[in-house]
Amino acid sequence: MDILILHNPTAGKGRFSGKKIVRLFRDNAQKIAYRDIKKTKISKKDARKADIIVVAGGDGTVGKVIRALDGLVRPLLIVPLGTANNIARALGLPMNPEQIAQQFARWDTRALDLGVVTGGFGLRLFIEGVGVGAIAEIVATGDARDMETDEEKRFGETAPGDIVQRAQPQRWHAVADGKRLPQDLLLLEVLNMPLVGPSLPLANRGAPDDGLLDVAFLRPDHRDSFVRWLDSDRSTLPQGLEVLQAREVSFDWQNGPLLVDDHLPDPPAAPDRINVRLVAKHLCLLAPPNASAPSEGD
Repeated sequence: MDILILHNPTAGKGRFSGKKIVRLFRDNAQKIAYRDIKKTKISKKDARKADIIVVAGGDGTVGKVIRALDGLVRPLLIVPLGTANNIARALGLPMNPEQIAQQFARWDTRALDLGVVTGGFGLRLFIEGVGVGAIAEIVATGDARDMETDEEKRFGETAPGDIVQRAQPQRWHAVADGKRLPQDLLLLEVLNMPLVGPSLPLANRGAPDDGLLDVAFLRPDHRDSFVRWLDSDRSTLPQGLEVLQAREVSFDWQNGPLLVDDHLPDPPAAPDRINVRLVAKHLCLLAPPNASAPSEGD
């Protein structure tokens, strides 16, 4: 088979060089084309020549590749090199690149829903989800710091509880499939995957191609229960968080960050109506047979 490797060499603090990634897949490919996406533009022409596209990097790299190759149907194989690796974890992929390279030829193709969010900033595809409030604030706070791997891990463990504890209620006037959600919420997450931010398992979805979004929200009077869960090992479903499913969600955004996967659009000058839905097409990903997402403690 012909493999195209799209690699972010800075992911995971550069632990895996391009040469090392290519070497991992050499035994399972007739031909390998390698592209450093920090130096080379992602090309659909390249991708059309490949049987499988290997995406080596973190969640941001996966999102960048999927947006660049929008409309091109090729099996994608994720090699997680980032910090959170929410997409790979949600698919039940091993976190070990060597293990992935040894096993992927026996894996199944798996469909995954793809979402789209629109607002004053335009249109953007997403894989993980869209959120406002405390979780978006956690990611924005982390992005503003230049942290080493160990510090980043500690931040993911301790910062969520602290930030949710300080969060102020906001009114986003959210509507899910025509149903108005409660006002004065601490967070609102519209999820295509169960993991968000620093690998917080906020929802327990069924099939990844079921055409439904998970809508998670937190009322102020449930704050303490959710903070206790955040400060635990997070091995159970979130306490205090309410989750429903919907096909389309809209809400107003003005104050605080908006998180679209790992992207933070510039805040609007006036209230902006954000619309979130899934698109008709699916992604095609390689994953272990009968794989399921690991718990936070794994």
